[in-house]
Amino acid sequence: MTARDGQQGIELFRRKRPQVTMLDFEVPDRDGRAVLREIRAVDPQAPVIMLTSAGSEERMKQARKLGLTEFLAKDFSLHELGAALNLVVPHPIRQSSECSSCVRSHTLTRSA
Repeated sequence: MTARDGQQGIELFRRKRPQVTMLDFEVPDRDGRAVLREIRAVDPQAPVIMLTSAGSEERMKQARKLGLTEFLAKDFSLHELGAALNLVVPHPIRQSSECSSCVRSHTLTRSA
């Protein structure tokens, strides 16, 4: 699933409860930390990977305090994504030729 903005991402999260949520620090209608707060209100244990292109240490600390599970820089490789998913998903994701479909099924919201 992919959301066009933070509000739609929150709505999708409430309805679908994905195994993993990928969230950008900057979404079109709000700060990614605000979206993370709302996700935590629904499910305090949901795995959330936050994407950042220029995250400061302070922003990362604030997100960690909100219960962020993992960070990825936006220029991440599929190997780094797989490693992050394996850290946050209760069971390992198999890395095979079908890996790209595995990754897509775990995506909630990400802006370009």
